Amino acid sequence: MTLTGLLMVITVVLLGVLVGFAVPAIAQLRATLRSLERFLDETRPTLRETLAQLGETAARVNRLSDEAESTLAKVRSLLDTLDQARQPILSLRDNVRRFGTLIAALGPALVAGLGALWGGRAGGERPNPPGDASSSRPEAAP
Repeated sequence: MTLTGLLMVITVVLLGVLVGFAVPAIAQLRATLRSLERFLDETRPTLRETLAQLGETAARVNRLSDEAESTLAKVRSLLDTLDQARQPILSLRDNVRRFGTLIAALGPALVAGLGALWGGRAGGERPNPPGDASSSRPEAAP
């Protein structure tokens, strides 16, 4: 046998082994593809319905998202308005605190001044209010 003939025999044997392994693999692949085709045929209507529902759900989510953005814009506007209304209220609160501080500082002085004003009349006595019964009675001698 020549070298060329030997190479041809080796090539034929290797091709036979390769075909021997490839035929079962191809047969298994064919069975797997048939099984996949049956599965797709059975699930195709369900998949179509599911995809349609998924599309509807996506549309609803988009619509709700738009509504939420609109609502958030209104809430922001409301919060801005409340913030603007808060400024005068805070200013009024500060003014009331200042007035309270002023009254607290000047109150004792005003009371002392009024006490001195009333104490300086008629020998240190307070004037009787009109219609007081004690003013019409004469004082008893001790």
